[in-house]
Amino acid sequence: MLILLHLLAVLGLGTSALMLVDYVRPAPVFCTGGGGCDVVRGSDFAHILGVPTPAFGVVFFAGALLLALWPARRLLVAWSVAGALAALGFVAIQAFVLHAFCKFCLVADSSSVALAIAAVLTRRRPAPDGRHQLAVGAAAIAAALGPVAYARALPPPPAPKPVAVGDVPDVIQREQKPGVATIVEFTDFECPYCRRLHRTLEEVLQAYDGKVRLVRKQHPLATIHPHAETAARAACCAEEVGRGDEMADALYKAAPEELTTEGCEKLAAQVGVNVDAYRQCLVSDRPAQRLAADAEYARAAGLGPEAPVFWIGDTRYRGAQPAEVIRRGIERALGR
Repeated sequence: MLILLHLLAVLGLGTSALMLVDYVRPAPVFCTGGGGCDVVRGSDFAHILGVPTPAFGVVFFAGALLLALWPARRLLVAWSVAGALAALGFVAIQAFVLHAFCKFCLVADSSSVALAIAAVLTRRRPAPDGRHQLAVGAAAIAAALGPVAYARALPPPPAPKPVAVGDVPDVIQREQKPGVATIVEFTDFECPYCRRLHRTLEEVLQAYDGKVRLVRKQHPLATIHPHAETAARAACCAEEVGRGDEMADALYKAAPEELTTEGCEKLAAQVGVNVDAYRQCLVSDRPAQRLAADAEYARAAGLGPEAPVFWIGDTRYRGAQPAEVIRRGIERALGR
């Protein structure tokens, strides 16, 4: 049982270190249809007080290892039980708040809970001998440094690439208007990176009153975001009565679990949409037609299951780009 305790601590340390390296290295900032890791990483729970959440896992498992190698059994039990409670809290957040699970988070969280059980069961065991301590220490160092070597071997994430004018998809070219910089955005209201991009656009566009035109195309990733299509339909119906921008802002800022049919109706009422007209729109086939048209636009533009993707003029970008990148794109589109 004591060996199992040490193995659990080493496993948790290695998993947390791998996640920490992934969190601090540059990475694509967009949702894909591949799983929930991007959802968790893009959420507000990915950092605590500005510190990447996996860093706390590294500290926890490293501390558990140190306490397990010396006769500090009571402190180890208290430390491991506290970590297990925190782990169960993170699992609950993924299940009930984010509605997505990160497989690496689940490994670390499961290790925390199992470690607490093992600590309680071995609280009366003597400390391991020097040879055992040396072996566990070497395994811990390998678990901590292995992810660093792995990260160094990974290729850098793709950067935004300018698209030659002649290669811009027709659907993007048709949206361009003279005298303004047109942004065509394919978005998902539940995607955390689309939400981050929305906040950045809010900040940047204040300086370009009337000089930037934003065209929003619906691109819900229903395989990983259970409420994305409901929110997209709600946005379509709000657009019909001239409240598209207000509704989009409300959808981006609402908690993901609020993007239900009932929750979207409340948001529509809050932004001034006539509820009767909204309901009539929802039961019609117009939202489905709009989503089908936008899906066809996405295919014509070469998009896969990822969001956000957007064009500024003839330049394509993937992900929640920083404000300075967007400003440069707007200035380029305006010909400055």
